[in-house]
Amino acid sequence: MGGNTGAARRHPARSIAVTAVLVLLVSLLSATAAFAAVGFEVDIDVDDTIVDTPGTIHLVDDEDDIPAEALGQQCTVRSVGLNQDSVHPDNDLIVESAGTTVILPDVERTPGQITEGIGTLTLGNIIVVSVRLGSDGVFSADHRLEVRCLGDPVTGRIIVVKEVTDGSDTSQAFQFTASYDADGFALSHGQQNDSGDLDPGTYSVSETVPAGWTQQSATCSDGSAPGSIALAAGETVTCTFTNVESEVDASVIVTVTPGCVITGAGPSGQVSVTMSVAGGADVVVSDSSGQVVGSLSQDGTIDVAPGGTYTWEATPAAGFVFPPGFVASGSVTVDDCAEVGASILVTVGSTCTVSGTAGIGRVNVTMSVAGGANVVVRDSDGDVVGTFSSDGSVEVPEGDVYTWVATANPGFEFPAGFASTGSVTVETCSNPDVLPFTGVDSDALAALGIVLLFAGGLTLLTGRTGPAQRP
Repeated sequence: MGGNTGAARRHPARSIAVTAVLVLLVSLLSATAAFAAVGFEVDIDVDDTIVDTPGTIHLVDDEDDIPAEALGQQCTVRSVGLNQDSVHPDNDLIVESAGTTVILPDVERTPGQITEGIGTLTLGNIIVVSVRLGSDGVFSADHRLEVRCLGDPVTGRIIVVKEVTDGSDTSQAFQFTASYDADGFALSHGQQNDSGDLDPGTYSVSETVPAGWTQQSATCSDGSAPGSIALAAGETVTCTFTNVESEVDASVIVTVTPGCVITGAGPSGQVSVTMSVAGGADVVVSDSSGQVVGSLSQDGTIDVAPGGTYTWEATPAAGFVFPPGFVASGSVTVDDCAEVGASILVTVGSTCTVSGTAGIGRVNVTMSVAGGANVVVRDSDGDVVGTFSSDGSVEVPEGDVYTWVATANPGFEFPAGFASTGSVTVETCSNPDVLPFTGVDSDALAALGIVLLFAGGLTLLTGRTGPAQRP
């Protein structure tokens, strides 16, 4: 440590110089920060009427109350003039300081009109305001001028762009209202409006859509909605408005109706949508919990659970409109059609056919809706010989009586007076003229017996006569 102390003592001038540089640097940074933060307003009231030759320039006011920290600073200036009640064309206000100038053109063209000029002034000790007389050589009194220095350029701007879709009338003008423009403005396809410098803040711009047109979209480059643009310092926000010309008589009507049908699996709900022009609208259907169950852009049906209420909302497609008074949303209730019932008829019959030597019996079942009922068939001993849920038959022994019981499935019912139980008799159809196992006809067998009997008689006769003839 002793060595370091000695070095500092040997070079006192170096330490002083370093300290001075640091102090100067801090001072410069502080001054720069102060300049960057400068902002002030100057109000200048013009009270005297001036009459002179058009084109001449007259001093109307000056202001020397300039903040010391702003002197010599280059500032972005917004000068705003309010014309009270006179009309004097081409009068320009000239705002000057330290050899720099900002001009407000034609400040008295409209009574009550606010005009604006934006530029850069290097601020000196005084701000001078003059008027250059217009075509009638008259400048009226009661004119207020505001000069506002914003320090470094921290303003933003909003640019509005107009577009129309292909096939639409590109000459159509669209009126716009903006919170930053008291007059509003009009734009046609391909045109744009630049707000000029705006202080950071929240602004809005909106479009008046003419009859026969539809606004397809309105978006801003920073993601904000045109109705609430949060403009930051130094930011440029571009808002694009896109429109499409509605087709002549391109109104679209949407009808939504509920329904319920019975299938083999039971009741099935349906929400049916019809529209006068296919593709003219998009319809979204949601259940009671808000869950989307389907969407359609043309005639169609959405399957839903029966016994519920469904909401729907229709949005016209580009180029289409709903007719006056049309309600574009609503709800429909799909009844549980199982409660109403679907009539089911069951028919049970019998047949018997001969195959070889045997008769084959059958119990046959038919029903008007497959899956509408279950049918159980039993023989005379009570044993189940077959079950059915649709048309069919079961092979059974002949010559017996069979009982059947039909039970309607959920969502189905039997018509009034229908007997859901009954019996059928399968007749014996075996051929009684056929002997079992031999297959020989009885008449042929009798003939054979006669032949054998005759042969036996001959044998006996031969036996008796043979010995008597011996010697």
